[in-house]
Amino acid sequence: MMELNRQLEVVSDRQIDLSMQDADGRLYSRASKMAELGADLHELMRECDLPKAEAELLMRLQQTRSQKRHS
Repeated sequence: MMELNRQLEVVSDRQIDLSMQDADGRLYSRASKMAELGADLHELMRECDLPKAEAELLMRLQQTRSQKRHS
């Protein structure tokens, strides 16, 4: 019975970890789409709760992608 409880705890912890990763993934997908549609730095920071450095990086990546598409 103790082994079953331990396994249940491990599975529960993994489920929590996975749900947090999924939420982060959706957040970055949304931020990426917003940048693609022309959102500015402050919109990304405010709407997606991103630190300034992450929002800047995301915008630079989006600019690079856009330039490659138009080349």
